[in-house]
Amino acid sequence: MKPETGELIIREKPNYRVVFLLLLGVGWAVGGVWMIKDGLGRIDGLSILPILAVVGGLVLALASIGLLVGVAFALKPATLLLTSNGFWVRGFRKRRFHRWADVSKFEVLEKDGLSLVRYFYCDVDHQSIGYREAWLADEFGERPQRLAAILNEWRQTQPASISNTA
Repeated sequence: MKPETGELIIREKPNYRVVFLLLLGVGWAVGGVWMIKDGLGRIDGLSILPILAVVGGLVLALASIGLLVGVAFALKPATLLLTSNGFWVRGFRKRRFHRWADVSKFEVLEKDGLSLVRYFYCDVDHQSIGYREAWLADEFGERPQRLAAILNEWRQTQPASISNTA
């Protein structure tokens, strides 16, 4: 969608690694239940197997917490909403709005094999101040180079009165 037409929503695409980790969590939970069952079924005298039930309970508890968090993240993916005034970054816990007039440029930062989209804030005279920078914590299902290009296109097509020239 072109910037002139209003809004563009970029959602995080389904991540198969998350599905794999959820299945791994289910496996750990099943293992915890098995450990509890096996440990409680053999309590006789001075056997060490009751410890197996306690460890199984801990494994089950941690796996359950991990599954709940994983399902919550899967149900509410990160979203990037581009509007004529700026962009919203919506994550799991918080959302933040940035005006196009406050951002001088977007670029890709590559460090240690990791690529992130970095953006620079500008001061009141619309000059880039390099020490005020931020990163997008997610790629929203796009390659970082493509995402930076989309964001720069939206930033540059805003009216001169609200956009910056850097």
